Amino acid sequence: MGNSERNRIVFQFAQKYLEENLPAGLSKADLEKYYEPKPVNQLNNMGEVYEQFIMSAQNRYSMPNNIKFNNEHPNDKKQIKDILFSLYGDNSYDLAKISALDSDFLYENFSTELGISGKLWQDWCKSVVDAAEYLQQFSDVNDFKSFVAKYDGSNRERIVLIDKINKQHHIYGMGFALICDALKEMGFCNFSKPDVHIKNIFTSLGLSDANEKHIFIALGELAADNGVTPYKADKIFWLICSGYFYKDFDDNVKYPKADDFIEKAKRVM
Repeated sequence: MGNSERNRIVFQFAQKYLEENLPAGLSKADLEKYYEPKPVNQLNNMGEVYEQFIMSAQNRYSMPNNIKFNNEHPNDKKQIKDILFSLYGDNSYDLAKISALDSDFLYENFSTELGISGKLWQDWCKSVVDAAEYLQQFSDVNDFKSFVAKYDGSNRERIVLIDKINKQHHIYGMGFALICDALKEMGFCNFSKPDVHIKNIFTSLGLSDANEKHIFIALGELAADNGVTPYKADKIFWLICSGYFYKDFDDNVKYPKADDFIEKAKRVM
């Protein structure tokens, strides 16, 4: 069996499996809203770019459940933004002023205002400052979009872009996977996130070894062989593994099916 045929079999089985194993109350039609990010042409300013970077920066380990700076927790997110804005007297993200903040000072303010503590918050505060410093190099959102577009021609060029972002100015706590996450959630749908869920499926089914870049390429090839975006392919596998239908249910309600999917997928390959 060639790679393209194998990719088609795995993807088609994954899509069918997800549609047949939805939690009660969801239908196949409900999945469509998960398959398309907000279009990149609706990315309006550098504040939106920055916000996605720092949302992705806390999208690791148990950070999302502790920090909750994400769209699934709008009240927590607003409270954090209000504290951040209060430190430099503005109601929008001022990248120059944020980059000048001391991360320990930022952490102390969050700790006082929110009653939080711990290394996860300390680490995220470093990411908040670093991301602002990195993004100051772009004159506006169109400059940033053009920068990404230059490297959006192939999977290998996209890897060059991720490495460039990582090495130009390393954003604390953000490696290859989280930078991918930030870009794909901004609407750059040719990017996928080789996280623990995708890694589990791709290594278990022999689609790739555990190297993040190899998984990124393998998922991109699988998507191309099936005529879908890497974003959509990523989301199908992620929903199967995480069981987190976040657009429909509370974050405490999860229906993970990774082990069952992998066992059954091996039988059809």
